[in-house]
Amino acid sequence: SCKKTMDAVKQQQFLFWQQWDSLRAYANGKGIKLIGDLPIYVAPDSVDTWAHREAFQLDEQGHLKKRAGVPPDYFTPEGQDWGNPLYDWDALKADGYDWWIRRMQFCAKHYDTVRLDHFRSFSAYYAISAGKTAKEGQWQPGAGIDFFRALKDALAGDPALQKASGSDASAPMGIIAEDLGALDAGVYNLLKEAALPGMNVWQFNAFEMAAMTEKEASGRIFYSGTHDNQTLLGWCRDTFPGKDAAEEAAAIVKKLYESHSPWVILQLQDLLGLGDEARMNVPGTPEGNWTWQAEAEALTAEKAAAFRKLAESSNRL
Repeated sequence: SCKKTMDAVKQQQFLFWQQWDSLRAYANGKGIKLIGDLPIYVAPDSVDTWAHREAFQLDEQGHLKKRAGVPPDYFTPEGQDWGNPLYDWDALKADGYDWWIRRMQFCAKHYDTVRLDHFRSFSAYYAISAGKTAKEGQWQPGAGIDFFRALKDALAGDPALQKASGSDASAPMGIIAEDLGALDAGVYNLLKEAALPGMNVWQFNAFEMAAMTEKEASGRIFYSGTHDNQTLLGWCRDTFPGKDAAEEAAAIVKKLYESHSPWVILQLQDLLGLGDEARMNVPGTPEGNWTWQAEAEALTAEKAAAFRKLAESSNRL
């Protein structure tokens, strides 16, 4: 029955958050902070869309007027049609962004930092009309700085949630802005106004990252790669043919650790030196993703000692 299904979901969610909060408390006790990854959009059949139709661009029957996605790029030449409902930012602004603020408050209770996915959509988002392809979408104005000011004002009164309202870019805690993709002056200006640290990924921005001044790097979070990339070893095999890929990957990790970025984030696959057989996700492909799992025997004390030594020599401990 419907009630039985709903009760089962409620039980699963209760157990999940109970276990998650225990894990977070254990991690925090060891000096480890957890970053939550917040997707920019929700599913069309989600409880959010169903219960808060006023927050989304839906018709009177609850169908999507337009869908979220991105235009063609080097990952996907045809563009991407994600199929998610888009926000009605005018309606959200009218009620003080209540839905979004409660969403961020929830995240702040369970994570130490939140990585805000697809930050560029807060400047302008890509909209695909019914009957159109991802190539035929259009850019529409996003929430802008007004949203981030409202968010910070709403969270400022609760000390337990202040960390989720952002800080100056030299102290990246609270929100990390995922500012990857097709960017323009509007995105850069919004990032600066919101005072949030952005991201750089070595596989995308190697030369730019290597050339950054201390001041420039201090407001950025450096990544070896993301879940959408090859592993660092796999990338080095393709990028440096004829060279020892493992040595090249190790040299890149060393450069990242020795950079002026306050935080350096590596995939576990890159910490373990694994190739593309351990890749997490290939964008635009519906099958075969998110299947890799770490093996306990790969998490050796020798690996841990090597990275601790690197962290110590780079003044990251």
